[in-house]
Amino acid sequence: SGTFTLRSPGVYKLEQFQLSDSNGNSSTYTYKSNKEVYGYFSNSDSYFEFENGIYDITVTGTPDTEEPKLDKVNLPVTKVSAPTTFDFYIEASDDVTENLQVYASITKENCEGFCGNITVNTLWKKDGRYVLNADISQYVEPGMYYINTVSIYDDVGNNVVYSVDSTESKYKLEKYSFEVVQDVKSDVITSTTSGDLTNKIDKAGDNSVISDDTTNSTIVKKEVFDSIKGTNKTVSFETSGVRWIFNGKDITSPKQIDTKVDIYFVDNYNHNDVWDQESAKALVIKFAQNGHLPGKALIRIKADYAFRQYLGSSGLSLYYSDNGVFDLISTGIQVSNEGFYEFYIDHNSEYYLTNGEVKKEKVRNNYVEKLGNDKLNEEINKEVEENENIIVEDNKEDNNQKEPVQEEKTNLLPLIIIAIVSSLGIGAFIYFGIIKKKIFNRKKKNAKK
Repeated sequence: SGTFTLRSPGVYKLEQFQLSDSNGNSSTYTYKSNKEVYGYFSNSDSYFEFENGIYDITVTGTPDTEEPKLDKVNLPVTKVSAPTTFDFYIEASDDVTENLQVYASITKENCEGFCGNITVNTLWKKDGRYVLNADISQYVEPGMYYINTVSIYDDVGNNVVYSVDSTESKYKLEKYSFEVVQDVKSDVITSTTSGDLTNKIDKAGDNSVISDDTTNSTIVKKEVFDSIKGTNKTVSFETSGVRWIFNGKDITSPKQIDTKVDIYFVDNYNHNDVWDQESAKALVIKFAQNGHLPGKALIRIKADYAFRQYLGSSGLSLYYSDNGVFDLISTGIQVSNEGFYEFYIDHNSEYYLTNGEVKKEKVRNNYVEKLGNDKLNEEINKEVEENENIIVEDNKEDNNQKEPVQEEKTNLLPLIIIAIVSSLGIGAFIYFGIIKKKIFNRKKKNAKK
């Protein structure tokens, strides 16, 4: 069986449906000829025709031709550090459709050519607002950016585009702007492929920050750590959304490392001997086999949309996994204001970032305080709470100014069509060609040191 809601008047045609059983046998029913469906040189014994027009459906009533409306945009940031992600909010309404499709685009002020990539994804609708996420890559140029367009679609195809550049006042979008700055305010920007990397580090001042792109070469030579050891210089290595940050004061044993990181998903279904909670999930973070690092490193993993949807944004823990036993590395992790999962480590192996708790009998040691992750999380959580308070106060002020919206009734006639196949073991797939004879027009502060 299947249920279809038709919201526009016109004539709809049942064009094709298919029946299949549990053994993979199937039959196709259509009003089109065998030649039209399978081509001139095919001959299918599972093809059947029905008379054209016998399943036509006529829908009457008043068509929905009213376009949706943009009610409000809430951009809760004024400055962000790349790479990062952040959420912003759009309120929109329609005379009929409850859940609209809402999209937005972001562009750079006075951009000439390619200015980097800011991807905007629509996440969900919560508390009457559509939540959109801006994903800012490490390659986005610093500068001022703004929401350029907001597009809204309803169920029957009516759509409207609001734009900063619109010449029509009713579709003119107010400019909502924010500044993109570098995540680490670097004094030296280079890459591991640079032949004079250590020379650049040696020439940098004692409090300098050196940003190194390891995308094309993940190996960092021992000489780099020799250069910063005992100084207050900071080096930051970035590859594939994972950032390693070392300060010279923390370097104890310089050595060559590989910054390659693999991340994959696991859950309690396949690892039910690990967690107490049935619903527990984890990101398994598999570092290259570097063993002990040259010194303590701050690891920042970009909490992109897929990670946050799967794992969550707060109340997370980090465990080091060693042949079936675990060391607790950090607790109370939440996504920072800049959009990262952050934690300190001093050696590389396999780690579990999880929303559950590993069974107590499997936990060997607790290194949370030793590595300083307790203070790190306290600082991040405080920053996030302060930011949330700002957003809440802003929303209160906006809500106090909002005028009540009177609902309008509509004459639209929705039609529910139910198709049922009662044969045991048979699945039905129904395709509506929806051929209508009448159609009605429709996204940091400096690296912690």
